[in-house]
Amino acid sequence: MTFLKQPFIVLTDLAILVIKSMIFCVHWKILSFIVIKQKQFKKDIVWNLFGNVVSKGSVFFVSILTARMLSPEDFGRVSYIYQTVALIVIFASMGLSVTAIRFTADALVNGRNSVRLIVKKITILVLGFSVLSIALIAIFQEQMLSILQVGSEQAFVIWILLPIVTLTAINQVQFGVMSGIKKFKSLAITNTLAGLSSIPIAYILVSQWLIKGYLVSLLITTLLTTVFNRIFIFRAISKISKIEPINSSDRSYNEILNFAWPNLISSIMFTGATWFSFSLLANKNLMEVAAFNVSNQLLGVLFLFPTICAQVLMSYTSKENLKSRELFKKSLLFNGVLATVLVLIMMVFSRYLLGLYGPHYQDFTLVLNLCLVTLVVMALSSQVEHYMVGLGMVKSHLSYTAVFSLIFVGMSCFLLDYGAVGIAVSRLVAYIIKFFISFLYVNKVDYASSN
Repeated sequence: MTFLKQPFIVLTDLAILVIKSMIFCVHWKILSFIVIKQKQFKKDIVWNLFGNVVSKGSVFFVSILTARMLSPEDFGRVSYIYQTVALIVIFASMGLSVTAIRFTADALVNGRNSVRLIVKKITILVLGFSVLSIALIAIFQEQMLSILQVGSEQAFVIWILLPIVTLTAINQVQFGVMSGIKKFKSLAITNTLAGLSSIPIAYILVSQWLIKGYLVSLLITTLLTTVFNRIFIFRAISKISKIEPINSSDRSYNEILNFAWPNLISSIMFTGATWFSFSLLANKNLMEVAAFNVSNQLLGVLFLFPTICAQVLMSYTSKENLKSRELFKKSLLFNGVLATVLVLIMMVFSRYLLGLYGPHYQDFTLVLNLCLVTLVVMALSSQVEHYMVGLGMVKSHLSYTAVFSLIFVGMSCFLLDYGAVGIAVSRLVAYIIKFFISFLYVNKVDYASSN
């Protein structure tokens, strides 16, 4: 009976979280009138916020359910598998998610056929790289099982991961397309439908099959998201004005890949550094992996709003440099202040928040507090990164990501004896350095272009 009561306790906690999120949305609605004058920009953020609150809230809830149903060691193993999937998806998507935002935003001025052509080319590319990625996983199955620290009797993990990798890569590109053509309302509906459906699916399957159930539920949710995305993209493109003939500025495959490869390498470096630290912890103690992942889950919920602002900002940066510069400065200031306030509040309840996942995690409040401090720097850094990419400075973004990854990996090795605390400190220091050097560079470029 105790097990049956737990989901209802968590549901109550989630309801409190949702109410707080709604209050936050109302406050944002009021403040946005004061801070940001761009009406459409404001609407896009509100729609994106709504969809992502439901989506991330669902992920948060599913994570709590999974952590309570699994032992800390099994939850640590699931966390490591999930992080490994995220790394593989980077290769499968080839940095095309960010590319989709930039190129579809550019193609809008040329009409429906131009957008459709860009979407077709990017989709073909992501399918090709996805097939290549899953083929390599299948070929090196034994090595993958060893990396994931699962035995040959659990080979089902690999075969479930194959379609998850492909569908996730396609989803990332689809999200990029909808952001590029500014269909944030459709994106919100997709996130809401997929997020809400994931909760009962995960509860039923994880309670029956544990780790296997979690992976199957992830596969089903990813498939549903792909289907919803496809429907809304088809409808959105059909409503775009048709301009004939297709403008000669339509991008070739080479142009798409030339823009995508720096983003790919940046993503590999960033996700690879995170995966490497997870790998170090997994070899040391799976409980530490679980604790670090729990803190990251809470960090991800708070990082939601800065990410949305950055994505919407990027879709407005492609063609409107003068307006986007003003939006960038306001977004940077607002997100920095908001993140600081949220972090100070959340630190007071850090032990309670960790307790949502189970009593095993309440001894890791220092890890969570370090992750919360990191949120402030991440909120600022994300605005700078997307602004740079939106202006086409992808190689500069790549160089700063390389600095971040080297510092993160180097310090993680040095501070490994401190477990999850050491990894959290390493990431915080790496983010601080990355933000300052990239912000100074963007400031320098903006100053030069205004003179």
